Amino acid sequence: MLNYASPGTGTVGHLASELLKFRSGLAMAHVPHTGAAPALQSQMTGAVHVLAAPVPAISSKIDAGNFKALAVTSEKRWRNVARQAGLAVK
Repeated sequence: MLNYASPGTGTVGHLASELLKFRSGLAMAHVPHTGAAPALQSQMTGAVHVLAAPVPAISSKIDAGNFKALAVTSEKRWRNVARQAGLAVK
């Protein structure tokens, strides 16, 4: 079972993760936080496995090698993380 962080229930990060869970069939548990900073901290300390976050908020951490981006939720690649495919890219 994977744990995923979100900035709170009903936020874009929560809903994006729920959509990923639904479409992929992954067993994932929601760990809501009281904002983006606590959710990011949980990811950085390894308390959770997955975090859906806006690219501008984490691009420096991806570039520094602190995070590994699996995909972006847009249909096309994001210019700042061009190595990661959009979820709709085949």
